[in-house]
Amino acid sequence: TSYPIENICRQTKNPDSCYKLLTPHANANLQEIGRIVIETTSAKFTLTGALIESYRTQTKDPNLKTVYTLCVNYYRSALVEINGARDKLKTGQFGGVNAAANTVSRDSSACIGTFATNAPNKSIPIAKETSDVDYISSVFVVVSRILSSGAVV
Repeated sequence: TSYPIENICRQTKNPDSCYKLLTPHANANLQEIGRIVIETTSAKFTLTGALIESYRTQTKDPNLKTVYTLCVNYYRSALVEINGARDKLKTGQFGGVNAAANTVSRDSSACIGTFATNAPNKSIPIAKETSDVDYISSVFVVVSRILSSGAVV
């Protein structure tokens, strides 16, 4: 049975982007949507983490180097959680998927927060990428929360 994507997207930080992500999978059940969201989240964190790492190695600004180092660490931690969520989804441990999603979302927000704390008034060359990661993290949180609530999978 497919799960209505509007029930997911209206709860996210960016419903329009959520619809773009999930509309091609409108006939998927909730567990399949969870798998798609986990894979998309993993890809976003991996690509953005690599971009942050490249900025970290190139910058001469010590404040930005600190920010990039912290973000790389947050993203690595998030990827560990995402991998764990992938395994928990396969075995139906939806509470564990939800816990992982919440950690991933906190890691994403923490990276964004390091800019305000450690590099205020600096231009953020990865603002769009970190915003995209934050948005996909919110989709992950919503899907995992619905899964863990016992909704029909």
